[in-house]
Amino acid sequence: MIRTAESVSAAMIDMETGQRGFMIKGKEIYLEPFNSGKNNVSHLIATGRDLTSDNPSQIARWDEVKALQEKWITEVADPEIAARRIVTQGHTANKYFTEVSSRTVGKNIFDNIRELLAALVSHSLTPEFEPARSRIVVTQRLMYRALQQTLTFNTFNFYSTSDADGYLKFSTDYSPTDDWRLTDGVNVFYGDQPHTFFNQFSDASNAFIRLRLFY
Repeated sequence: MIRTAESVSAAMIDMETGQRGFMIKGKEIYLEPFNSGKNNVSHLIATGRDLTSDNPSQIARWDEVKALQEKWITEVADPEIAARRIVTQGHTANKYFTEVSSRTVGKNIFDNIRELLAALVSHSLTPEFEPARSRIVVTQRLMYRALQQTLTFNTFNFYSTSDADGYLKFSTDYSPTDDWRLTDGVNVFYGDQPHTFFNQFSDASNAFIRLRLFY
């Protein structure tokens, strides 16, 4: 979510840069960052809402960002761009262009958007750690049987190369007859950082023993 908020900020800067470039030069090519940024912001805000769909306060912030972005386009960017396009039509157009380009409402809206994006980041559950959008997990299994297959050793290991964490399960089964089976083992969650998928359950690591009787 934090990366998404940062991407929204970058896209808004692109829009503002493109609009300012067009205001200075009056050439349509300068509007390319503005147009691409406008499309990117809409997509990124929708992504941000999906990532925080379980947090009504964060969703409200995303909606406010969207409303302010649309307000900036309709009340600031579009009128200034339109005025710049007709600036060559005479004194009246030049006067109107000077008027709309000197307004501070655009800066105020941008300041509000920046404050909202900062709030989205600061209210993230772990703002210093942005979870990866994809994870790589390597699964390993080792089994060894002895004593005419009455004793079995099992090891399962799930290790994430992207998060540097994992889950290890080791167990032994002993069943010399068909009447009973003794099982013991451990479940260990480990990793380098406390926020990662497996290591967040490190406090749940445990050892167990189980006896089953069959009749």
